[in-house]
Amino acid sequence: MKAAQLEIGVRSQESEARRKESEVRSQERESVFLQI
Repeated sequence: MKAAQLEIGVRSQESEARRKESEVRSQERESVFLQI
């Protein structure tokens, strides 16, 4: 039971990190467009 909860927590952390990464990437793209 605890192992499953741990796995779910790790997975949610991973998906959160991925979402933040994609957010940063889109922000970088926007700033590049602004510089041009």
